[in-house]
Amino acid sequence: MYDWITASYDIKDEPHQRFIQPMVQTSEVKNMFTNTTWANGYITNNENGRKMGYSVSDNRIKIKICPNKYVLGNNVQEAPINDVFETLQDLSNKIGVDLGLFRLEKLDVTHTALTDFVPEAYFPYLCNTSGYSRHVQDTSLYYGANSNKVTLVFYDKVNEVKYGRKKQWGGKQQIPIELNGANLTRFEGRLQSNKEIQRIIGHGAFLGQLFLEEHVMQLQNWWHNSYDSIPKKTKINWQFKDNMGHKAVKETISNLGYMSLGRLEIEKLIELADKQGAFNHRTEKSRIKKQLLGRFETQGMKHDIIKELDEKYKKVEPKW
Repeated sequence: MYDWITASYDIKDEPHQRFIQPMVQTSEVKNMFTNTTWANGYITNNENGRKMGYSVSDNRIKIKICPNKYVLGNNVQEAPINDVFETLQDLSNKIGVDLGLFRLEKLDVTHTALTDFVPEAYFPYLCNTSGYSRHVQDTSLYYGANSNKVTLVFYDKVNEVKYGRKKQWGGKQQIPIELNGANLTRFEGRLQSNKEIQRIIGHGAFLGQLFLEEHVMQLQNWWHNSYDSIPKKTKINWQFKDNMGHKAVKETISNLGYMSLGRLEIEKLIELADKQGAFNHRTEKSRIKKQLLGRFETQGMKHDIIKELDEKYKKVEPKW
């Protein structure tokens, strides 16, 4: 469920040198703007060779960890929340400070579905949503919040493991044998500031809160709601019926045109019209969007491929 955590802790009344001892140091960097020197390195899980990023300055400790990879050796699967908690307790003892008191800075909440098709097959049916900018890059679909530090992303976990270029501390990952040949469609919500995490779990957003059932369910519900908020109705009924009349026939033919062109293509054309100065007033763009896309919302249906994805994600629960 938690695929990435960045958190930090302010050191008080203790020499920072003692916090450097548990790590393998790889570099020392001085920030010229703050006149702060950071010792950077990692702490290794000796059972699988995976590492947690670890940095210490005169007054602060920062950790960067993929809990699933650190605990299981891979982040294709989800490590049970209680196992992650116990691992962080062991790390707390090793470092000499309670990691539960660390202030969260970044948090990725994620689940992966074993889907009937490769992830990219679902992208044409995951439409634009208010407040986010949508774009496809390689085998990933991104929704970047326009005013908040939040990113939603669908991506091909198999492709990432096989061809990803991210730094692989402890060696390159492998797809677990039982998942070989599977289509792994991951949906991930990335909260990229303490403020965004506080919006969901409140109380300062500290690392220890991630293991209380109340906050686990708040983050789980946020993940579900983020998925549900993405418009997915791309089909419109165009069937002709007995004695439906000429007006209904006209509307049905119009519906067929809407569906053939496609919801995403209609949105692209509206944006193109805006860029080319076709609207006399800004309100016209909003009005035509509401008129053209509103038909999908009021008369639209989901494609069968999206119904399958909905069903898979609806069944996802936190793994304790």
